[in-house]
Amino acid sequence: MSRNLAKESGIEPEGLLVPFDLEADMGRANRTRRMMHRDLNVGTFGQGGAFVQTTILTPIIEILRNRMVCDRLGVQGMAGLEGDIAVPRQTGAATAYSVGESAALTISTQTLDQVLLSPKRVGAWNQYTRRLLLQSSVDVENFIRDDLMKVVAIDWIVSSLMVMAPAPSRWNYEHARHRFDYFGGTATWAEIVSLETAIAAANADADGMAYVTTPTSKGRLKRLPKPALV
Repeated sequence: MSRNLAKESGIEPEGLLVPFDLEADMGRANRTRRMMHRDLNVGTFGQGGAFVQTTILTPIIEILRNRMVCDRLGVQGMAGLEGDIAVPRQTGAATAYSVGESAALTISTQTLDQVLLSPKRVGAWNQYTRRLLLQSSVDVENFIRDDLMKVVAIDWIVSSLMVMAPAPSRWNYEHARHRFDYFGGTATWAEIVSLETAIAAANADADGMAYVTTPTSKGRLKRLPKPALV
């Protein structure tokens, strides 16, 4: 290149002649060489990702669970039970008579029976390795214990609702979804009114009564059309 430049320019250099645009050409070459090499990055384990430490933050994000409603409804619990239980229940009352001033009253008496309760087993179990226990950043033992206690409590609530069902033979219980269907399908406004009427007619409309259902069923019931008033 130096000899060609000297011939074209008519200059006899003491050293070497360098083209004026060589620096720009070398810059382009360097950029091309850089593009041909891979940069280290955290996205690839073998090209930098192995340098990055993963930090486990606690507490963990808990799962969303079904709500426990029995306590809020005022259901009375019995603790410390061991064997079978028999709870006395009054099934009939005495009879009152309206008679004349000197007439004799007819004797009457109350009737009783028993509600028999037998133990049922509700449980859940899990297992973990000693290495997980020693190396985990999370308290594995407390995490598992807390989760097991919660799932057992929720299953106990489901079982309690089954026992308290007013007509157990009509309840369709689907354990996988914890769903109860009293009406056997989509309810109507007339069926809901009839349900409340039957409860009141049986003198069971105590203070603080409430409906227990799923959010899906609640939304479906809220969309029921009400019959027009005539």
